[in-house]
Amino acid sequence: MSVYKERMNELSLGQDFKNSLLDKMREKAADNAIVENNSTSSYENEERESKNRLRRRRRIIKTSLSVACAAALCMIAIPVAIALFPAASPNLNDIGDLSGGNGAPGDEGGDALQQAANFSMGERATDRYGNFIEFTGVDYSESITFDGQTYVPSDGNVFILLYVELDLTHERDWNGYIEFTSDNISADYTICYGVNEYYSGNLTFRQDIFDEHFPKPEGRPFGGGVLVSETDDRFVDYIAEARQPLEHRQSNEIFFECQDFGVEGAVQASILTTFDISLDDLIEEEQKNSDN
Repeated sequence: MSVYKERMNELSLGQDFKNSLLDKMREKAADNAIVENNSTSSYENEERESKNRLRRRRRIIKTSLSVACAAALCMIAIPVAIALFPAASPNLNDIGDLSGGNGAPGDEGGDALQQAANFSMGERATDRYGNFIEFTGVDYSESITFDGQTYVPSDGNVFILLYVELDLTHERDWNGYIEFTSDNISADYTICYGVNEYYSGNLTFRQDIFDEHFPKPEGRPFGGGVLVSETDDRFVDYIAEARQPLEHRQSNEIFFECQDFGVEGAVQASILTTFDISLDDLIEEEQKNSDN
């Protein structure tokens, strides 16, 4: 027994070893606590991020639903508003008389809203400053002579002559005077040769002839003269083919516009002004000449 006790005493741990072992166990426990805390933190972070994603998704869904509801309400509300308040929607009958004449707002009998005005041949369009344009006739020719100088159109073209009375001597309180240039004048024609069948073409304004020969007694265009344009010479054939009786004809005309010129309107000072220059008299004359 004494030998056994001696051996057991030899195997007993010294205090230094016990202290060292205890320190290692404490370090191990601390490391485990850190790992556990980190795991918990990661889990909490992931759970928190998941909740944030869910909240964001709900906000998106809520916003989408709000937008959809608003759109649906607009789709319902707009027709209801139109039905309840028909005067709020545009009424084409209130635009005004676009058939021509000096029926622009501000004139007698022209109180309705009007954003465009159309004038026929023989009707004078006058702006608020006193400038006016009035077309009095139309013709065509293969050449023209002004002041002893003869002009011919480009090959394959013919001249279109628009007889006009005008006054462009009055300066506007914006942007100076009205100018007739190839940049701000546009014109085209339509000629009916059958039921809802038409020939058409564009006119090219000859600004050079206008600048050189139109009357300008005080440096500005004034009085009677000719506006010269040119177009494809098939225009002559189209005139000859428009042989329907006058009462059955439609849209035999030249459509003319100067972007600089506009009569006075109710909404703005100057509104779109156009001219329909009838070709019926020219067609009638051509038919009489061909019959003879």
